[in-house]
Amino acid sequence: MPLSLRLCRVTCENSGDLAEYAREYADAGESYVVLPGKDPEALLASVERFEAGNDLPENRVRMTWFWLLRGERIVASSRLRHELIPVLLLDGGNIGYEVRPSERRRGVGRELLRLTLDEARRMGLRRALLTTEPTNLGSIGVILANGGVFEDTSVSPNTGRTLNRYWITL
Repeated sequence: MPLSLRLCRVTCENSGDLAEYAREYADAGESYVVLPGKDPEALLASVERFEAGNDLPENRVRMTWFWLLRGERIVASSRLRHELIPVLLLDGGNIGYEVRPSERRRGVGRELLRLTLDEARRMGLRRALLTTEPTNLGSIGVILANGGVFEDTSVSPNTGRTLNRYWITL
């Protein structure tokens, strides 16, 4: 993977590409990725709230949000949840991530997850849970390439979708 990729916590200073990043998902018809590209302040306020663990919505936990950057371009994002609660055991796990549509199939997802797992290790987690739809072969490949071991399937209490669950020992 090119050395020019770096994982950074989301900040105002490194979010200049946010509007274009969000627009690319919208143009690809990926509405499940909701990024307030027209209101970066709202995203940053949410990131700060989740980082601090203050006033979180029901069924949400403290988390850290990262950008994977190439120069100033956001190529992917990940969220590292600091703990698991019952709903996250079925849908979400410890780590969620997305790769910008134009950056897929280039090893970006594999590197993003590897670096996010390093952060989980530094945080003191001993293993991480990831979930993905059984039809998302790209995500399954990323998880397996990072040591993921298939546990079982679950049904999301949020959406009713079937999800594969994978554990990665840290």
